[in-house]
Amino acid sequence: MKTKSETVFITQEEFKSGLNWRSYLSLIYALVVFTPVAIYIQLVTVGVGGLWNMVGISTILVFTEFARLARQPLTKQEAVIIMNLAWQAVGITWLPLIYRLYYATSPIAAQFGITQNIPSWWAPPPPDAHVIYYEIRSFFHPSWTLVVTVQLISVALSICATIFNGILTRELYIEKEHLDFPMVTIATRAVVTLTEREERSLSLMSGVALIGFIYAFILYTVPMITTASGYPVRIIPIPWVDLTIGPYGIERILKGAAFGIATDAILFGTGMVLPFNIALSMLLGSLGVFMMANPILINLGISAWANPDVGYTPGMDMTLIWQKGTLYFWACPLIGMGLGAGSAVIVGRRKEIVDAFRSLFTFKKTSDTGPRYSGDAFSGKLMIILYALGFIGAIILDAILAPDFPLIAIVLFEGVLPIILAIIVVRIKGLTGQEFTFPYLRNIVILATGYDGYNAWFLPMNAETGAGFAGSFKMCQLTRTTAHSWVKAFILGRPVSILISLFYVSAFWSLAPIPSDLYPAPAITWPITAIFQSIWIRRPPGIFNPDLIIYFFTGTFALSYLFEYFKLPISILSVIMGASTPPAPFVTIMIGAIVGRIIAKFKGELWFEENKHTFAAGITLGEGLAIVIGTAVALTIRARWVRPW
Repeated sequence: MKTKSETVFITQEEFKSGLNWRSYLSLIYALVVFTPVAIYIQLVTVGVGGLWNMVGISTILVFTEFARLARQPLTKQEAVIIMNLAWQAVGITWLPLIYRLYYATSPIAAQFGITQNIPSWWAPPPPDAHVIYYEIRSFFHPSWTLVVTVQLISVALSICATIFNGILTRELYIEKEHLDFPMVTIATRAVVTLTEREERSLSLMSGVALIGFIYAFILYTVPMITTASGYPVRIIPIPWVDLTIGPYGIERILKGAAFGIATDAILFGTGMVLPFNIALSMLLGSLGVFMMANPILINLGISAWANPDVGYTPGMDMTLIWQKGTLYFWACPLIGMGLGAGSAVIVGRRKEIVDAFRSLFTFKKTSDTGPRYSGDAFSGKLMIILYALGFIGAIILDAILAPDFPLIAIVLFEGVLPIILAIIVVRIKGLTGQEFTFPYLRNIVILATGYDGYNAWFLPMNAETGAGFAGSFKMCQLTRTTAHSWVKAFILGRPVSILISLFYVSAFWSLAPIPSDLYPAPAITWPITAIFQSIWIRRPPGIFNPDLIIYFFTGTFALSYLFEYFKLPISILSVIMGASTPPAPFVTIMIGAIVGRIIAKFKGELWFEENKHTFAAGITLGEGLAIVIGTAVALTIRARWVRPW
């Protein structure tokens, strides 16, 4: 019996490689144009997601037009590989290392008594950390050697584990069970359609890109260039217009409330692409915490958050309310909500999970000599090598880095658990299209061992499921693209993306400290990350409250079932995502969603569904060009005229 995806895509044509000079050239284009976008967006705004999809679609549209002009149309196999390579532009390896410096020198780590216990393989030791972070701002310092070495080894091992689980689940769920992977099927249809579109598609994207470029030039390029010149000018606030304080601030009506509107256009584009109920769910979750719960806590004097000596005081802006509220109340409830939602998914998908394990022993065998459904198989020798590197290698690395952590826990977490999770997660994705991750799994495993040291909390324990690769293999099967060419493209692209990422992160860091007025987002989000990291490590009384975790776990678990029972079009996972972040980014996403519905009403649902990704891709392309220009000009100015900060 054929699945829906088979009836749309499957033909008798042979599998072909999509990896060639044209598809690899797309990698250079995507890395040069979009890597600085991905980095800069993380430095200046909060809440942007799905950038990888916009980058991929934009790159395909541009190269489709180039191929048409050359009278050599792009094949669907090339389009799939171009999408793969373009995604690498948003894989940033180096920015998290600067966060480590921030954490090692932060008052938060010092407040929790962690600073002196941070291992030297995770971040440079305190004396050097201060020099690097506050003075030289460079990766070229001897104290980085061990940190970078461990990071790159971890990335390499993680890639091997991801590919192994991707191939394993390909055999189980694509080759043997022929699962549909509904969301991958939709994405594949979009990719194939893009290669066959008329010239009007590029015209639409070009028009939107021009508008996006002009707006981003005002928003980002002007501040970058003027700051590099020593005379900073900011026309539009970054990352948001804060409506919490001031003459018309929301605090005049609701004490402890926070509200604003994010100014990045990519959030607007994200709203056009997201399902309307997802955008609404995130906004409701955020408003529930920051516009309703916070004022109630303040007015009733509940928790240290309501104590003016350490918590809320009038005049706090949205950033301070987010940071202080998280530290003195919301950290544990958010942990409980995450665990509750994750457990509800497991219970709700229990049939799929049981079937996932059963499928290991009941799938139908395929003739060794007959044609394969998903293309040529990978060799057993390769699988042995990938397992040895990805799993055994990770066990050895963790045992070396944290010798005081129980070896059995490392073996189970790095050598067994990722495969079990892959079997569960990928089957759920193949049946429902939803990709599930159990929150805080790593932290729960460490706590369960009774570990009272520090090193294990900094281990690169990733438990890669390979769900992304499994989805990519399904896309290859649908478009008759060889899975081997996909893996080769990924492996060839990753080192280049790491080097380009190093160049751009170093360039941005040389322009100004991170965080700073030029890069405000880390000053907002990094303290939140540091708070959660520190609370898990030390679990101090008064801040780490297990009762709150249990209460919110129970409430969220029950709420998930109520939503399901009454068939409410609200995503509980999206509500929780919104609850963890102030309203500003979700307001902008919601504006984009509303504008999208208006366009759909006037142009028709079919037209909008065909073109909504083009709108989002155009905004991303325009913003990317503005950021690239701003970066180049700012670096040139800084090279010629260095002024003190």
